[in-house]
Amino acid sequence: MIVFLLPHSKKQSKISLKDCSSKAPPPSIVSTKSDNRLLPLWRLLKGPFWESLDLPALPPPVRDFILDNSLVLSPVFGILSPKECVYIHPYSWQELKNISKKVKEIAKERLKGSRVFIFCSAFERSLIKEAQVSETIEFLFYKKQTPIKDPRRHLAYCLRYIAEYCPDLNSLERINFLDYKVDSIIKNGSKTKVILSSPGFYGI
Repeated sequence: MIVFLLPHSKKQSKISLKDCSSKAPPPSIVSTKSDNRLLPLWRLLKGPFWESLDLPALPPPVRDFILDNSLVLSPVFGILSPKECVYIHPYSWQELKNISKKVKEIAKERLKGSRVFIFCSAFERSLIKEAQVSETIEFLFYKKQTPIKDPRRHLAYCLRYIAEYCPDLNSLERINFLDYKVDSIIKNGSKTKVILSSPGFYGI
């Protein structure tokens, strides 16, 4: 099984939709104040990654490929599909520090044997260290040979490219967006790092 592991975000939408009018949210793993309105998680989450990914604007087959193969780590729900209907829960990992151990246990069970593509934060990545996955694929970005400190937008563009042009996931060396191209792919056991670099023609 392949998994695109996407980031949680405290920044969340306040739009109202009828997509979830007949559905119940998954059980939460922590007691929090909640809003009664339900939204698909992918329509709820905001922030640089989700706004750059811009799922509503993608062709339906590309959007569906991403949604069908993605999971999101959550400090409130543990781990869930972005297609699941949830209530607004604007909490950060820092606000719910004591939940990390429980999320690690859930991730170990849910990700076992999976090939995991990392598009989440470094902290979220640390929560799956103990999971017995078949492979992790991480993407690192450099601009004019300088590491990108906040790659959230880059990760979103990278995922969009993969979903549209490399859905077989066996030709990652082809990835290119804006002026970023793959420099090298480094494999070390079950860990793979894809290095992308840019000469700096664009703003990100």
